[in-house]
Amino acid sequence: MLRILATGCLAAVGLPRLLGCAARVDETGPVTLDRAEAEHAGRTIVTWNEQPVEVRFTDDGFEARSLACTHLGCTVRWVPQQNHYACPCHAGFYDAEGNPTSGPPLEPLRDVLVRVSADLVIVGS
Repeated sequence: MLRILATGCLAAVGLPRLLGCAARVDETGPVTLDRAEAEHAGRTIVTWNEQPVEVRFTDDGFEARSLACTHLGCTVRWVPQQNHYACPCHAGFYDAEGNPTSGPPLEPLRDVLVRVSADLVIVGS
């Protein structure tokens, strides 16, 4: 079963560095990313708590948010050309900060706790 899509590589449960992927999945704990790789990637998508989570590196450090639409839970995707997130299920849209701008979603995308410890980015701790 595929568990992570991070920086263009796939990792399966039990194979944490398959094809050089920087993320690790622990079904009972947080996801860890190599800090340097996550900074270089800019945006990384991991699976935490059975949901897709985007980890972004910004001028202020790392932030993470759930990519589960707050309307019905479909996975939203970042559309860089329009600088927004789009939900393919019911035409919901969110701005770059995850706030709903149109369509059925009324609540913003949910933030996920992220912290940096030495050379690791820890998501969902």
